Amino acid sequence: MLTGLGSAQEITVSPSNFHEDIVAGETIEKEVDVSWSGDAKTVVEMEAEYANENGTVTEGFYTDYSPQEFVLDSGETKTVDVSMETSTALVPDKYFISFKATTETELESETIRETNVIDHTEEIGEEYEEQLEELREELNETKKQLEESESDLEELRQIRDELESQGEDTEDITRTIQERQDRTNQLESDLQEKQNQFDELNSRMEEASERSDDLEAILFGTIAGLVLGAVLLLGYVGIGKYRDDEDFMSGMPGKWNQGQN
Repeated sequence: MLTGLGSAQEITVSPSNFHEDIVAGETIEKEVDVSWSGDAKTVVEMEAEYANENGTVTEGFYTDYSPQEFVLDSGETKTVDVSMETSTALVPDKYFISFKATTETELESETIRETNVIDHTEEIGEEYEEQLEELREELNETKKQLEESESDLEELRQIRDELESQGEDTEDITRTIQERQDRTNQLESDLQEKQNQFDELNSRMEEASERSDDLEAILFGTIAGLVLGAVLLLGYVGIGKYRDDEDFMSGMPGKWNQGQN
């Protein structure tokens, strides 16, 4: 079992290694299952090491992972497709290949947190959009009712004017006009209130969108900084790699008796 920066109980890779005879120009396809049992999300990056009985091999293999870097939730397992192409200059031999999954634990407190905030902000934006659509429909309906009420009110006034010109009683129609006027006033008030709600919600959605853009910029900067730190760290670790090569090969039982396919 090979692990990354997390403990053996947190990140597992299966199969973790294999060995076989490999010739120049050959392409080898493998599927690797990566499981994470940590308490929170983590960013995982895949890598591989190559060796023969003479030691670690650093040239001749071109490895592609699909995907190479991904996020795992606690208890989640992801299958990674690995394609290894060999150089035409590779010396035919029996090679021992091991897969490793490293976890970017530093990102858990920064990148993952920022990603969660961005996701939450986007969810809020979607909720705002749904509420805006509902308010937009209510606004249109209220406007329609107001236009109908104003049209009815105008017709009632024309009828009252005709009745007055004919000397007839207009008390009933005047009462109806007043009721219609009250209804129109209420619709105008409702329309203004809904318009205010719409404008306020639209403003909040724009603010949420701006926050999401700002957080994405911060997240990009954080990742860039961590990548730079990782490069510097790998450069430092590389100083002692030749010592590790000897330990790596000495730990292999027999010449190639790994008991794996």
